[in-house]
Amino acid sequence: MNRLIAFCLLVALLKPAVTDAQLSFTNPLAVDFGDPYVLHVKGDKYYMYGTGAGANKGFAAYSSTDLVNWKNEGQVYFHDNRNGWSDPKAAWDGAYWAPEVYEVNGKFYMFYSAQWKENPTKELENFRIGVAVADKPTGPFIDVANKPVFDPGYPIIDGNVFFDQDGRVYLYYSRCCYKHPVESEVATWAINKGWYKEIEESWVYGVELKPDFSGVIGEPVLLLRPPVSMSDQQSAWESRSVTSQEVNRRWTEGSVTFRKGNTYFMMYSANYFGGKNYAVGYATSKSPLGPYIKGANNPVLEKNVEKGGVVTGTGHNSIAYSPDGKEMFAVYHGRTSATGDKRVVFIDRMKILDNDRLVVEGPTTQSQPMPSGVSNTGKNVKPVNVFKSRYIKKALELVTDWQLSHPKHAPTDWTNGAFYAGVVAAYKTTRSRKIFDSLMALGQRTSWQPGRRYDHADDIAISQTYIDLYRLKGDQQFIHATIDTVQKLRTVPGPESRKGLMWWWCDALFMGPPTLVKLGVSLKDPSYFSLNDSLFRQTYDLLYNKEQHLFARDASYLINAAGEGKREANGATVFWSRGNGWVMGGLVRILEELPADYPRRAFYEGLYKEMAEKIVSLQQADGLWRASLLDPASYPGGEGSGSGFYCYALAWGVNRGLLDKATYEPAVRKAWQGLNTLVSPEGRVGWVQPIGADPRRNFNAESYEVYGAGAFLLAGSEVIKLR
Repeated sequence: MNRLIAFCLLVALLKPAVTDAQLSFTNPLAVDFGDPYVLHVKGDKYYMYGTGAGANKGFAAYSSTDLVNWKNEGQVYFHDNRNGWSDPKAAWDGAYWAPEVYEVNGKFYMFYSAQWKENPTKELENFRIGVAVADKPTGPFIDVANKPVFDPGYPIIDGNVFFDQDGRVYLYYSRCCYKHPVESEVATWAINKGWYKEIEESWVYGVELKPDFSGVIGEPVLLLRPPVSMSDQQSAWESRSVTSQEVNRRWTEGSVTFRKGNTYFMMYSANYFGGKNYAVGYATSKSPLGPYIKGANNPVLEKNVEKGGVVTGTGHNSIAYSPDGKEMFAVYHGRTSATGDKRVVFIDRMKILDNDRLVVEGPTTQSQPMPSGVSNTGKNVKPVNVFKSRYIKKALELVTDWQLSHPKHAPTDWTNGAFYAGVVAAYKTTRSRKIFDSLMALGQRTSWQPGRRYDHADDIAISQTYIDLYRLKGDQQFIHATIDTVQKLRTVPGPESRKGLMWWWCDALFMGPPTLVKLGVSLKDPSYFSLNDSLFRQTYDLLYNKEQHLFARDASYLINAAGEGKREANGATVFWSRGNGWVMGGLVRILEELPADYPRRAFYEGLYKEMAEKIVSLQQADGLWRASLLDPASYPGGEGSGSGFYCYALAWGVNRGLLDKATYEPAVRKAWQGLNTLVSPEGRVGWVQPIGADPRRNFNAESYEVYGAGAFLLAGSEVIKLR
């Protein structure tokens, strides 16, 4: 009954946040388009156009005020308008594909692909690009002329128009694979295997458009094509359709061009559009007609099934900006295990980083914050409900209750050390008798014993909870076994100490140090502080990177003097979010205890501030941190436990005046909003990285671990104190 009451109260508290201001959304969106293109009409709405979605030999449109919730506006282009030039009886029902709409001088121009009815040689693929015009974004669109924009002499699709700052206009398109066999090392390799007789390719071209769109100026310029050499770093991902034996074609298509500063970015899609390997890359240039250099971190958007996700076939994207213009989104189609072969629309945040490095934070299927600047019924979205004291207390009670009802490990396991640290914080915040009783039940179940490995940090993590309860109840038996264990650690060499470094992994800095410091405070014995200083400093000296201000997980992740060692896909050093989250949480729990005049307190404060500055710079647009701190695109889903510990640690610093409020509080609030999107209605904290040295095991919205719940509880216990 108590669980039901708690659940109903939380739902009631959440209701205003959903009805007055939607806080989050989840991909895929409720739009069944392929090749989605979004137009934002200033002072009006967003309009989305694409292939399919029920259109009959033409194109449909959807409208939205927030990029997330879309209204079907019906069919806006019909092939049989008075200037129609296409053939609806040709293959693929006329192949009405990939419409894009642009606003020019109060008119709306739709560029699209279709089968041209002028086909004397009866080609199967006779695609060309046309343009139609309307007075409104919802049409009706009428073809400007009874013919395509131009005829290059070969089939073309996927027209994209770019308006440069000097007033010149460019058309980009894809020459189709049809009857376009190309020699390459990949082709030779596949032919020698006996798979195919030839490999056809599609290439991206660009050409200047006449200002009235009645034709082109000059000759088309080849801009992008699949790699010729198999040693080319782009070859592996751009050739998957061939190397996986999907089809004897390599595609470069679905391009979209935009400009940032003096750099032109062209995003493009490769591989079979109907298969799982469809993916997106990008290239950059200093001129609209090239030459273009492909991004070293390609592909920037691809299937995630090998990483525990459910998305395949990601591609043919357009670009959109949030209502306030502050966030950039990739709008693309994909498929999920639930949608099967049907293409559906996704939107995910994207960024341009230093050195013109483009990243897309997707594909995602987890809940994430709404685009910035979204408004509902004319009101700005102000997600204040998640910061109200009543909401936070009920959220802490719900998460605690759910996790207590779904135990996963032995009570003294290190995972529960983190969880029960959060449960103590939840009790101190809510003063819930039920939560307090669960804490006492833990001690009674374990007889107040730590784990069996006396010199292993993991096995004294649970002792932090025993010490906290000792302080509440004053019963010496709560900490007697912990004192004996630490005394043995000091005097008797054990398996860990014989390794030469007792705390050899960075997560240990959450497990062991707070226990030692808490004991020192409770027993008024500073020798425990000195023991902690010695062991902590050993770990710091080995694992802390003084350039990056982050900890390596353990020595196996260190880069040697020759530059050799484990690296991320983008070449960066490996720093896991979860491990550094444990360190930040541990530092907070040390600083909470150490006396202000303790001589070596300055070391911990300095380290905490140094790491906080780095961590806040790595926060992603949804308020969360990715499993890999320096290569977030490799693990696009927000990771719940590391994000929870960061939110906790940063909020603690703001509340104690150690961190600048103006700089760090916005990051804390953003993180708390993001964390709340990971909590299910029942109280499960999802998207938590599983146990292991790295996150290469599957995790998703249903993935939970007790330490993820503990991190959320710790975060909420500090967020509620923000003023």
